[in-house]
Amino acid sequence: IFNFFSVFAQEDNPEKLFKTKYPVINFHHHFGFGGKFSAEDVFKYELKAMDAAGIVATANLNAGFGNVFEEWVKVKEKYPDRIILFVNQDYGAEKSSSGNFVIGKKLDDPKYPEEIARYLEYQRSKGAQAVKIYKTLGLYLKDTKGNYIRVDDKRFYPYWDKAGELGMPVLIHTADPISFFVKMGYNNFRYPKVRPEWDFSKTWGMSGFNQLITELINVVAD
Repeated sequence: IFNFFSVFAQEDNPEKLFKTKYPVINFHHHFGFGGKFSAEDVFKYELKAMDAAGIVATANLNAGFGNVFEEWVKVKEKYPDRIILFVNQDYGAEKSSSGNFVIGKKLDDPKYPEEIARYLEYQRSKGAQAVKIYKTLGLYLKDTKGNYIRVDDKRFYPYWDKAGELGMPVLIHTADPISFFVKMGYNNFRYPKVRPEWDFSKTWGMSGFNQLITELINVVAD
Protein backbone atom coordinates (compact mmCIF):
# COMPACT_ATOMS: atom_id res chain seq x y z
CA ILE A 1 0.00 0.00 0.00
CA PHE A 2 1.38 3.38 -1.01
CA ASN A 3 0.47 6.62 0.68
CA PHE A 4 2.94 9.20 -0.59
CA PHE A 5 2.60 12.91 0.09
CA SER A 6 4.43 15.89 -1.39
CA VAL A 7 6.93 17.83 0.69
CA PHE A 8 7.20 20.47 -2.03
CA ALA A 9 3.70 21.98 -2.07
CA GLN A 10 2.29 22.07 1.43
CA GLU A 11 0.01 25.10 1.29
CA ASP A 12 -1.71 26.59 4.32
CA ASN A 13 -4.32 28.18 2.09
CA PRO A 14 -4.60 26.67 -1.41
CA GLU A 15 -7.31 29.21 -2.29
CA LYS A 16 -4.99 32.19 -1.90
CA LEU A 17 -2.84 33.26 -4.84
CA PHE A 18 0.42 34.97 -3.95
CA LYS A 19 1.98 37.53 -6.27
CA THR A 20 5.73 37.33 -6.76
CA LYS A 21 7.96 40.09 -5.46
CA TYR A 22 10.02 40.05 -8.67
CA PRO A 23 8.94 39.56 -12.29
CA VAL A 24 8.78 35.90 -13.31
CA ILE A 25 8.86 34.14 -16.71
CA ASN A 26 6.99 30.84 -16.92
CA PHE A 27 9.23 28.84 -19.20
CA HIS A 28 7.18 25.67 -19.40
CA HIS A 29 3.60 25.92 -20.57
CA HIS A 30 1.60 23.82 -23.02
CA PHE A 31 -1.30 25.75 -24.55
CA GLY A 32 -4.10 24.11 -26.47
CA PHE A 33 -7.18 25.51 -28.16
CA GLY A 34 -10.05 24.34 -30.25
CA GLY A 35 -13.80 24.25 -30.65
CA LYS A 36 -15.29 27.63 -29.86
CA PHE A 37 -12.08 28.84 -28.20
CA SER A 38 -9.37 30.46 -30.30
CA ALA A 39 -5.71 30.70 -29.33
CA GLU A 40 -6.34 34.31 -28.33
CA ASP A 41 -9.28 33.30 -26.13
CA VAL A 42 -7.07 30.82 -24.31
CA PHE A 43 -4.24 33.28 -23.87
CA LYS A 44 -6.52 36.06 -22.63
CA TYR A 45 -7.73 33.70 -19.92
CA GLU A 46 -4.12 32.84 -19.05
CA LEU A 47 -3.20 36.52 -18.89
CA LYS A 48 -5.52 37.04 -15.93
CA ALA A 49 -3.67 34.40 -13.94
CA MET A 50 -0.29 35.71 -15.11
CA ASP A 51 -1.07 39.25 -13.99
CA ALA A 52 -2.41 38.06 -10.66
CA ALA A 53 0.71 35.98 -9.96
CA GLY A 54 3.30 38.43 -11.28
CA ILE A 55 4.25 36.41 -14.37
CA VAL A 56 5.42 38.84 -17.05
CA ALA A 57 5.78 36.33 -19.90
CA THR A 58 4.98 32.70 -20.66
CA ALA A 59 6.66 30.31 -23.06
CA ASN A 60 4.24 28.36 -25.22
CA LEU A 61 5.94 25.06 -26.04
CA ASN A 62 3.06 24.14 -28.35
CA ALA A 63 3.26 26.86 -30.99
CA GLY A 64 3.36 24.01 -33.49
CA PHE A 65 3.30 24.44 -37.25
CA GLY A 66 0.78 25.02 -40.02
CA ASN A 67 -2.58 26.49 -39.00
CA VAL A 68 -1.83 26.13 -35.28
CA PHE A 69 1.31 28.20 -35.67
CA GLU A 70 -0.53 30.88 -37.65
CA GLU A 71 -3.04 31.23 -34.81
CA TRP A 72 -0.27 31.75 -32.28
CA VAL A 73 1.38 34.31 -34.58
CA LYS A 74 -1.77 36.42 -34.21
CA VAL A 75 -1.48 36.20 -30.43
CA LYS A 76 2.22 37.09 -30.58
CA GLU A 77 1.46 40.16 -32.69
CA LYS A 78 -1.10 41.35 -30.14
CA TYR A 79 0.93 40.51 -27.02
CA PRO A 80 4.56 40.58 -28.23
CA ASP A 81 6.17 40.82 -24.79
CA ARG A 82 3.88 38.39 -22.96
CA ILE A 83 4.32 35.16 -24.94
CA ILE A 84 7.39 33.27 -26.21
CA LEU A 85 6.74 30.98 -29.16
CA PHE A 86 8.42 27.57 -29.28
CA VAL A 87 7.62 25.87 -32.58
CA ASN A 88 7.54 22.12 -33.23
CA GLN A 89 8.65 19.82 -36.04
CA ASP A 90 6.16 18.51 -38.58
CA TYR A 91 6.72 14.79 -39.22
CA GLY A 92 3.43 14.30 -41.02
CA ALA A 93 2.70 12.12 -38.01
CA GLU A 94 -0.23 9.72 -37.89
CA LYS A 95 -1.07 7.36 -35.06
CA SER A 96 -0.43 3.69 -35.76
CA SER A 97 -3.40 1.31 -35.78
CA SER A 98 -2.35 0.09 -32.33
CA GLY A 99 -2.00 3.65 -31.05
CA ASN A 100 1.34 2.78 -29.44
CA PHE A 101 3.49 4.86 -31.77
CA VAL A 102 3.23 7.40 -34.58
CA ILE A 103 4.27 7.12 -38.21
CA GLY A 104 6.12 10.03 -39.80
CA LYS A 105 4.65 10.10 -43.30
CA LYS A 106 6.75 13.07 -44.43
CA LEU A 107 10.10 11.53 -43.51
CA ASP A 108 10.29 9.47 -46.71
CA ASP A 109 10.32 12.59 -48.88
CA PRO A 110 13.91 13.28 -50.03
CA LYS A 111 13.16 17.01 -49.86
CA TYR A 112 12.04 16.79 -46.22
CA PRO A 113 15.34 17.92 -44.58
CA GLU A 114 15.58 21.08 -46.67
CA GLU A 115 11.86 21.83 -46.44
CA ILE A 116 11.71 21.76 -42.64
CA ALA A 117 14.79 23.98 -42.45
CA ARG A 118 13.24 26.44 -44.90
CA TYR A 119 9.94 26.40 -42.99
CA LEU A 120 11.76 27.13 -39.73
CA GLU A 121 13.22 30.22 -41.36
CA TYR A 122 9.69 31.30 -42.26
CA GLN A 123 8.50 30.68 -38.70
CA ARG A 124 11.35 32.79 -37.36
CA SER A 125 10.34 35.63 -39.66
CA LYS A 126 6.81 35.45 -38.24
CA GLY A 127 7.90 35.74 -34.62
CA ALA A 128 8.91 32.24 -33.50
CA GLN A 129 11.76 32.43 -30.98
CA ALA A 130 12.74 28.85 -30.18
CA VAL A 131 12.14 25.17 -30.91
CA LYS A 132 10.65 22.45 -28.72
CA ILE A 133 11.17 18.78 -29.66
CA TYR A 134 8.89 16.34 -27.89
CA LYS A 135 9.90 12.90 -26.65
CA THR A 136 7.92 11.57 -29.61
CA LEU A 137 11.26 11.69 -31.41
CA GLY A 138 13.08 8.65 -30.14
CA LEU A 139 10.34 7.00 -28.09
CA TYR A 140 7.37 6.87 -30.44
CA LEU A 141 8.21 8.08 -33.94
CA LYS A 142 8.65 5.47 -36.68
CA ASP A 143 9.00 5.61 -40.45
CA THR A 144 6.52 4.04 -42.85
CA LYS A 145 8.46 0.75 -42.69
CA GLY A 146 8.08 0.53 -38.93
CA ASN A 147 11.62 1.52 -37.96
CA TYR A 148 12.14 3.81 -34.99
CA ILE A 149 13.55 7.22 -35.95
CA ARG A 150 16.72 7.97 -34.03
CA VAL A 151 17.17 11.29 -32.25
CA ASP A 152 20.41 11.75 -34.21
CA ASP A 153 18.83 10.94 -37.59
CA LYS A 154 20.77 12.89 -40.20
CA ARG A 155 17.58 14.10 -41.85
CA PHE A 156 17.14 16.56 -39.00
CA TYR A 157 20.61 18.07 -39.18
CA PRO A 158 19.69 20.82 -41.67
CA TYR A 159 16.98 21.79 -39.18
CA TRP A 160 19.42 21.94 -36.26
CA ASP A 161 21.85 23.95 -38.38
CA LYS A 162 19.14 26.39 -39.39
CA ALA A 163 18.03 26.84 -35.77
CA GLY A 164 21.62 27.71 -34.84
CA GLU A 165 21.96 30.07 -37.78
CA LEU A 166 18.77 31.86 -36.73
CA GLY A 167 19.79 32.03 -33.07
CA MET A 168 16.87 29.87 -31.94
CA PRO A 169 17.40 27.77 -28.79
CA VAL A 170 16.31 24.13 -29.10
CA LEU A 171 14.76 22.25 -26.19
CA ILE A 172 14.80 18.48 -26.78
CA HIS A 173 12.85 16.16 -24.50
CA THR A 174 14.62 12.83 -24.95
CA ALA A 175 13.53 9.66 -23.14
CA ASP A 176 11.88 10.09 -19.72
CA PRO A 177 12.89 9.66 -16.06
CA ILE A 178 15.15 6.63 -15.72
CA SER A 179 12.70 4.95 -13.34
CA PHE A 180 10.24 4.61 -16.25
CA PHE A 181 12.68 2.25 -17.96
CA VAL A 182 13.14 -0.25 -15.13
CA LYS A 183 10.69 -2.83 -13.87
CA MET A 184 7.68 -1.33 -12.17
CA GLY A 185 7.02 -2.60 -8.66
CA TYR A 186 7.04 -1.75 -4.98
CA ASN A 187 10.74 -0.81 -5.08
CA ASN A 188 10.27 1.74 -7.89
CA PHE A 189 9.30 5.03 -6.26
CA ARG A 190 7.52 6.15 -9.47
CA TYR A 191 5.28 3.06 -9.48
CA PRO A 192 2.15 4.61 -7.93
CA LYS A 193 2.02 7.48 -10.44
CA VAL A 194 3.20 5.93 -13.71
CA ARG A 195 0.54 5.60 -16.35
CA PRO A 196 0.73 2.40 -18.46
CA GLU A 197 1.93 4.30 -21.53
CA TRP A 198 4.88 5.63 -19.52
CA ASP A 199 6.18 2.19 -18.61
CA PHE A 200 9.08 1.61 -21.00
CA SER A 201 10.61 -1.28 -19.05
CA LYS A 202 9.42 -3.87 -21.57
CA THR A 203 9.65 -1.90 -24.82
CA TRP A 204 12.95 -0.12 -24.16
CA GLY A 205 14.52 -1.11 -20.86
CA MET A 206 17.75 0.35 -19.54
CA SER A 207 19.67 -0.41 -22.74
CA GLY A 208 17.05 1.60 -24.64
CA PHE A 209 17.36 4.50 -22.21
CA ASN A 210 21.14 4.54 -22.64
CA GLN A 211 20.76 4.41 -26.42
CA LEU A 212 18.38 7.39 -26.49
CA ILE A 213 20.66 9.51 -24.31
CA THR A 214 23.64 8.57 -26.49
CA GLU A 215 21.72 9.69 -29.59
CA LEU A 216 20.97 13.04 -27.92
CA ILE A 217 24.63 13.47 -27.00
CA ASN A 218 25.55 12.80 -30.63
CA VAL A 219 23.29 15.66 -31.77
CA VAL A 220 24.74 18.06 -29.21
CA ALA A 221 28.32 17.02 -29.98
CA ASP A 222 27.86 17.42 -33.73
